[in-house]
Amino acid sequence: MATALPNQLLLRVASVLAGVLTACAADSDGSPADTSTSAATGSESSTDTLTTASATGSQTASSDEGTETTAADSDDDADSSSSETTGTPPSSGEPLFDGVLTYSGELPVLGDPTDIYWPDGDGAFPVALMLQGAEVDKQYYSEFASMVARYGFVVVVPNHESSGVAGTGLYMEQSVIVDALAGIDALGDDAETPLLGHVDASAAGLVGHSYGGVVGVYALTGQCMFPFCTAPFELPAAVRAGAFYGTNMRSPFGGPIAPLANDGLGVALIQGTLDTKATPADGIATYGALQTPPGAYVTLIGANHYGNTDVDNPPGAGADASAPTLDQAVGVETVGRFSGNFLRAWVLDDADAQAYVSGPTGDPNVLVMLLE
Repeated sequence: MATALPNQLLLRVASVLAGVLTACAADSDGSPADTSTSAATGSESSTDTLTTASATGSQTASSDEGTETTAADSDDDADSSSSETTGTPPSSGEPLFDGVLTYSGELPVLGDPTDIYWPDGDGAFPVALMLQGAEVDKQYYSEFASMVARYGFVVVVPNHESSGVAGTGLYMEQSVIVDALAGIDALGDDAETPLLGHVDASAAGLVGHSYGGVVGVYALTGQCMFPFCTAPFELPAAVRAGAFYGTNMRSPFGGPIAPLANDGLGVALIQGTLDTKATPADGIATYGALQTPPGAYVTLIGANHYGNTDVDNPPGAGADASAPTLDQAVGVETVGRFSGNFLRAWVLDDADAQAYVSGPTGDPNVLVMLLE
């Protein structure tokens, strides 16, 4: 049984985040910053450690819709068609592959238009399913998805339309997890696609944003809550961890966050300090509700709600009035880097990735708390 989150730790976290948020507010030309923190009432979690973690990473180019393409990283000397790994030791946190291939089409079983990203290398790769934020089109996750793919994953990014709380639109739901994994498994056996032989659907993780992250957390903690879940749901055994940006489990009606029984499945919450749509206070409270390790709460200094999208405030999505002070590309790279390493750590039990996410490696934009 996990021990209760110590009050002293919460005070320490509150102090750290308050200082970070105050500094960010001073740099953001008057944009307001939420400096409060809280923890879920009555929840339990394991002992925490506070570290910093990062490494310098590089960006990949977005995919072209409807064709198979190669996404090159931003280093002018990189060969985007190379199937060789970077040669950088995995414990450094750097991507394992330089090149990324993409494919777009309707995903079997799920039936949604989907962008797929995978490493330009030999063999089959585990799956990372992207659960999009409310009304955020899949195209705006191209840089993030490319980054995660470079850590050795087939990244599946569907545009899923359903009837959410605000009507019909791009709203994720838990049934997508089951159908998307079945669909990408089928593509991996399809000789008519370039994915033939490149998909290992027996090992999978989730990455998500905002509304989609809520879908993912509910799935990993064995809960089926409308409108995120509209039919009986059972998490596929292949899914072992998830990393979610701008996500918390606070009800719009208020009240404490219920304990989150992740039962040993990895959960990482990545939170921008300038996010006014999903606040740091609610993020840390959600982290406090996790019941078992592995888990992480990652603070991204200077990012707002859209720190993992190609552009700030993507067209069609609800805008965050707080402007980021962190460069957009740096934010996307950082979220992708930590997400890729966290999935390698707990989907694949990769010791080097586990060492990396435990830090510290000195990224000035990142603070990491770990459940241990």
